[in-house]
Amino acid sequence: MAGIEKHPETNFVELYRDISASEYMEFKLNNPDFEFQRENALRCCYEGLQSLPNGLRVLDYGSGASLHETVLTAAKASEIVLSDYSPKNREALRLWLNGDPAAFDWIPHFRRTLREIEEGGEKELSHRVETIRRVAKAVVHCDLSQDPPIQRGYDVQYDLIYSSFCLCAAANSHEEYRQGINKLAKLLKPGGVLMMYESEHKECQQSFYYIKSSKFPYVAVTSEFVAGAFRDAGFVAVSVRSVEMDPNHSFRVQRPERIGYFHIQGIKA
Repeated sequence: MAGIEKHPETNFVELYRDISASEYMEFKLNNPDFEFQRENALRCCYEGLQSLPNGLRVLDYGSGASLHETVLTAAKASEIVLSDYSPKNREALRLWLNGDPAAFDWIPHFRRTLREIEEGGEKELSHRVETIRRVAKAVVHCDLSQDPPIQRGYDVQYDLIYSSFCLCAAANSHEEYRQGINKLAKLLKPGGVLMMYESEHKECQQSFYYIKSSKFPYVAVTSEFVAGAFRDAGFVAVSVRSVEMDPNHSFRVQRPERIGYFHIQGIKA
């Protein structure tokens, strides 16, 4: 399939690099319209992790300034490498990992996630915070346009790569999206798992979203397209879990072509 290029007047790389981590977090966490997305992403991540062993070397690819799913992946990890293109997002992650008072307070979000997803209490919360800070070994630069798409020295073999809403934004076309999956596959051990979460669309096309007044283009995908890209990259046991948004949800009213979300994972042969 031919790639659909992003709007030429919009430079995603420049916009993403320049947006502050606080603006990013406000956009993601203080918007009630994201509740459906948040809960479904966390539940899918948790369920996807249940079949995996403990002691995993994990790469969180395109973390943003967020530790949303890290509170779950940390329970299975002996080592986590967090990564993002934006230096501002990387610094925000480091601040929290180092216990800096200026860091974003993730504790209420961790508490809610553990209570709702794992039915864990305050004791588990304290243990999980300690675990995240212990197993998070590095916060590094990533760039999907490069090969390898991760900072040198961290282009090693991982047991699990988790990526949420990254490739759709970082790729300039659907062909680059496919290439991105191939690049991530190279960073996995045989038998390693690639786990991704994306928006489901009616068809593959060009779309966009806003953070305040900044327009961010992205490559809109379908679960069928991504599943095909997984298989083409050599993944087996590819599984997809899709969930449709209510037709009256504000996101769907604003962008009728975006119909829901999907979680996909596959095993590197």
